[in-house]
Amino acid sequence: MKYYLLITGLMIQIASAETTSLAGDWRFALDPDGKGQEEKWFSSDLKEMIPLPGTTDAAQKSAKNSGGEAKKSIQALTLEADQPGKLTSKLARLFPYEGVAWYQRDIDIPESWKGKRIELELERTKLTSAWIDDVPLGTLDSLTTSHVYPLPLDLSPGKHRLTILVDNRLEKLTRIDLPAFCEAHQVADDTQTNWNGIVGEIQLKATDRIWIANVAVYPDAAKKTAKLKVWLGNESGQLANGTLNFACTAPGINVKEQVAFRDVRDGGTVEATIHLGENAPLWSEFTPALHELTTELSAATGEKDLDQTRFGLREVSTEGTQFTINGKRTLLRGKCDNAAFPETVHAPMDKASWAKYFATCRDYGLNHVRFHTWCPPRAAFDAADESGIILQPELASFGSNYGTDYLKRMDSMAEARRIFQAYGNSPSFALFSLGNENLKGRDIRAAMVRDLRESDSRFLLTQASNPDWGICQQNLGDDFWITMRSKPGIEGNVRGSFAHADKPLGHVQTGPADTLHNYEKALAHVTIPLIGHEAGQYQVYPRFEEIGKYTGVLRPLNLEIFRERLSRAGMLDQADDFFRASGALATINYRAEIETYLRTPKIGGFQLLDLQDYPGQGTALVGILDAFMESKGLITPEQWRMFCNSTVVLGIFPKYTWEAGETFTAQVAVANYGPDDQSSSSLSYVIKDESGHVWSEGKLPIALPQGQLSFSPKEIAMTFPQEIKAARKLSLEIGLEGTEFKNQYSLWVYPKTTEPSAGDSSPVKITHQWKETLAELEKGSRVVFIPRKSDFPKKRIDGFFTSDFWCYAMFKQWTGTPEKPHAPGTLGLLIQDKHPALEGFPTDFHSDYQWFDIVMNGCNVILDSLPKGYRPIVQSIDNVDRNHKLGLIFEARVGTGKLLACMSDLSSLEGKPEARQLQKSLIDYAASEKFAPSAALDLKTAKKLFASEPAR
Repeated sequence: MKYYLLITGLMIQIASAETTSLAGDWRFALDPDGKGQEEKWFSSDLKEMIPLPGTTDAAQKSAKNSGGEAKKSIQALTLEADQPGKLTSKLARLFPYEGVAWYQRDIDIPESWKGKRIELELERTKLTSAWIDDVPLGTLDSLTTSHVYPLPLDLSPGKHRLTILVDNRLEKLTRIDLPAFCEAHQVADDTQTNWNGIVGEIQLKATDRIWIANVAVYPDAAKKTAKLKVWLGNESGQLANGTLNFACTAPGINVKEQVAFRDVRDGGTVEATIHLGENAPLWSEFTPALHELTTELSAATGEKDLDQTRFGLREVSTEGTQFTINGKRTLLRGKCDNAAFPETVHAPMDKASWAKYFATCRDYGLNHVRFHTWCPPRAAFDAADESGIILQPELASFGSNYGTDYLKRMDSMAEARRIFQAYGNSPSFALFSLGNENLKGRDIRAAMVRDLRESDSRFLLTQASNPDWGICQQNLGDDFWITMRSKPGIEGNVRGSFAHADKPLGHVQTGPADTLHNYEKALAHVTIPLIGHEAGQYQVYPRFEEIGKYTGVLRPLNLEIFRERLSRAGMLDQADDFFRASGALATINYRAEIETYLRTPKIGGFQLLDLQDYPGQGTALVGILDAFMESKGLITPEQWRMFCNSTVVLGIFPKYTWEAGETFTAQVAVANYGPDDQSSSSLSYVIKDESGHVWSEGKLPIALPQGQLSFSPKEIAMTFPQEIKAARKLSLEIGLEGTEFKNQYSLWVYPKTTEPSAGDSSPVKITHQWKETLAELEKGSRVVFIPRKSDFPKKRIDGFFTSDFWCYAMFKQWTGTPEKPHAPGTLGLLIQDKHPALEGFPTDFHSDYQWFDIVMNGCNVILDSLPKGYRPIVQSIDNVDRNHKLGLIFEARVGTGKLLACMSDLSSLEGKPEARQLQKSLIDYAASEKFAPSAALDLKTAKKLFASEPAR
């Protein structure tokens, strides 16, 4: 073998294969009318210039701006210019272009390439056609693998004109479904956008006329062998004979094999098996060991070629309802990647960017990424191979009916086979789906899965992520099932949250607030691994400081409009508080979501939507990380890994709120999906208050076999003292001794007191009806107004504990009927936690579980008519589409009286010590000298707060 670099012309030679990069400035022209082919633009020099690799967006080329000084196609817009679903539904492309674009440059074919086979490679693009001089090279349409054009065999050395047409018109991309609400993320303007251009490697490659076309590796982890299938190309004009020499290296491994081939035509195959030996390392998420395979061709007629590829010695399989890797049970802890790349719009094409991406995933305890209706480039697979991340690419199909669309079915099968061939050697490539939420055509989809499995057995296959979602039925022939419900009804739910358009809601949304729930009932009839589909989707209020991060080809016009709306509502000064409080709640919600999966024996896994924000489909800021995969500062990776990791310690108890004299009990379990059985056999726990005082501590035995949810045979138990006089927030901390694995839960304990009452001698009047309240205020009374549900105002927003699902605008269009009312759409509470009204009620500045039943039995009064600077004591955070000022607990001077309103039916929460304690704290405050509301309302304004018309 010979390896050397020829600096002139950037030509690289490895053995007999030579490449020359075509990166640089290309001639360019937009063709919005699609007339270039008819006018033979390939026959003359184009006039503009554009750098490649790149896109028309990056070069600031659009139909309205094809040259000269660039202008932003979207100018600063007033709020009145916003149209629902237009400007706030996604990030704005500054230079959008959909149509035909032409790219052209001159190339020099060296004299040394005479008689060679030469091909043009375009690593990632859209539908292309190519010409060398005036000679057409053909048309290719893969969206996910390289376009490779063989140049004419008789091409003479010297200068030639190379012209490439790129067409990104969606109607030309026949594999792409276009549902009314979104597109496959391979081309969706909501995230990656339907860019035009060529990215990644753009190069010419020359080989001898007998060459290695492809090498596929089929590892057998149990036998420590690898079957090799080598496709040979042959343009020599005669049958090929010769040898293939294989060399495979890995840590501690260096093996060689040789196989002869005879009479091979173009496209013929040669097979061999290499024995790697007992010391050959296996690939897994914990030990991502890679084998380097070099294949060298020597033909009897003198032709030579060399191919290098990597593979991992691993077996991905299933065992009942669980996945296994190399026989070890694995729980997939995944995220959905929705192709959000705000700087470039296209996916990163370099390994370093993907290595950073996957390192972030690992920091947050994930071992899996699902690529929602798209397939990443080669660099992503390479980085995942080295990171131990398990990947699931998908076809660009969203809501397809494969049964009725023959052309789409054939194109999709061809694309799937190209993906298998291009990336199939990567050990990280383990799962594959025909698309997202495909509908109908189940038998056809089953046949597609069967045919793909027969063609390549290296992957686990499924008909769709969340297929036929209204039917909730496991598909025969699938290796695994990604679904949000395993059967109709609440017992079929396999995630904790749903849109109000997709009821029944999930247990995280409806409660009760405990750590008992799991999905065993939903799994009872399931026979293959089940993955919770798009779990989470808890919205976080925008962090407007992120606007400055958008320095690339997309403008966050959506965030700018949201900021302007909040300013006009008089609450811009609260923006950061809204962000921090909603983010804290979203973190609590995600924790409950994830721990439910971990509490479920033999679950296959989950795919979060998402660890990062999704800046499209209405703007769904559902991430703990922003759209750039960078921290928002809501939770550290170390804190997140307490409940999302290969091994997680779990506390299992019936409620978060307790009272004096009760005995707190909790089971302790450990979900151990680490590489081996845990040697530690002891758990330690401590219950302490915020001052650090220890209330109880101890140790529990436990056995921890790999791949199981294991319970300690003993429970945590402590009786809270009867003499507790003040409410306390406690912390339960549990750790697996000698390891990093630990977890922490908040608990609240309250005094055991009688129902608080103002009494005849108290200056405070407790009222439940607004008419009575007004009468007392007119007398100049101090009034604590706590309405019952039957007396809630019609103009209200119903109370809801969890943060809004996905985004309010997205699902509002499918709700609003008596059968499917609108979601409350709120994002948790912003609490003045130091306010004297809450002095006897321990709380943080954000929602937590002591508020769950109080909120769920309450409502929010719309306080928009009050002065802009008015702030409720406990404020529900409204979504960015409504921007109401919402009060759960608020105060004001009304006439000569004083009002303290708590819009929760506390009387209905019998047996809930937190409700009793809140009421006592409010009454104590109203009776004290501290009760001095700063806001003043006249009776007319106060009456309007409870007007009869419903809220919008």
